[in-house]
Amino acid sequence: VSMITTDIISHLIISRFAPAKNKKHAEHRNDIEKVVRHIQNYYKNKMDMEDLAKVACMSKYYFIRLFKSYMGVSPYDFLINYRINKAKELLKTTEYSVGEICALTGFNDYSHFIREFRKVVGITPLKYRFES
Repeated sequence: VSMITTDIISHLIISRFAPAKNKKHAEHRNDIEKVVRHIQNYYKNKMDMEDLAKVACMSKYYFIRLFKSYMGVSPYDFLINYRINKAKELLKTTEYSVGEICALTGFNDYSHFIREFRKVVGITPLKYRFES
């Protein structure tokens, strides 16, 4: 459910920028959509802002500014939130350990995963598993 919600919200955010409203956004709509799809398909892999900027065929700093103005969050925050939503789904539907879920969702550092999860969700992954 959280993944479907994330996909719907992503689509709604992208679709709110109609060409008549903002020419700059209309010109780069496909580029931003391509990056969102790339994140959705490859979130498990290591990626940084330079990688995502290359997908959009833009300079790193221009891409970050454009993505944030388009999506309302930075590309980094979008990636983290997407990974956290995937982690939440795995915590609810599998018996994988928190460490395994950390690796499966693209986090290379267990402590970073716990910090980001707590920041986004408000509780630790283990507590989330037992409370949901």
